[in-house]
Amino acid sequence: MAAKEAIQLLLVTNSHEDVRSAERAAAKWGCMEYWQAVTLAEALKRVAADRFDIVLLSLSLPDSSGIETLIRFNRTMPSIPVIVLTDPHHNHVGSEALRHGALLHLVRGEFSSHMLAQCVRYVLERQRLAVQASGRMYA
Repeated sequence: MAAKEAIQLLLVTNSHEDVRSAERAAAKWGCMEYWQAVTLAEALKRVAADRFDIVLLSLSLPDSSGIETLIRFNRTMPSIPVIVLTDPHHNHVGSEALRHGALLHLVRGEFSSHMLAQCVRYVLERQRLAVQASGRMYA
């Protein structure tokens, strides 16, 4: 049986706390590799050049903030599932992000690395099932 391919996660944040959470999640899970982009511009270049299974996107970046960050990302790469990171005092933005295409939102500082790994698995499975269902609709 072939070894399972590692999940490729792009972490788009300038927060050291977010990076530590991703590092711990990758270490615990063992089949996840992550890369970091600090700005939206850098993230858009990375997803154009490399394959990523999922994106963890902060809405507080040096070159973009708020829901516009997600809208700009999705306009460029609509097929990549996105988990949005929101600040605790901007929790209402998470609901808005779901309306604009994010599959999940996490509040910064309120999740563990184990929870992050579980959320990544959940979003990827949800995306896989949605693609499978859409294929059956048009078959």
